[in-house]
Amino acid sequence: MHPLEHAPAPLRGSGPHAGPFPGTPEPTRPPRPPGPPIDPIGDPEDVPDPGPDLPPLPDDDPRREPRRDPFPDPEPVDDPAPLRDDPVQT
Repeated sequence: MHPLEHAPAPLRGSGPHAGPFPGTPEPTRPPRPPGPPIDPIGDPEDVPDPGPDLPPLPDDDPRREPRRDPFPDPEPVDDPAPLRDDPVQT
């Protein structure tokens, strides 16, 4: 081998006790026991059945909040300061 060439590093799991593919556990090691199944949604029993919709409040009910515009008009902006005539000193 040329002095500037280098031998590739051995792959992880490529020893004499490695499995058939690189990075696999040793075949003599027992497999990891399976854990409980993961259910990201939850059990159907935990989700309550939807109830009836509430009737709308009358317009004259004091508990009713006044409707607001989701995007109100912006407040007027004050005029910016006048520009200076002299150059900026740095």
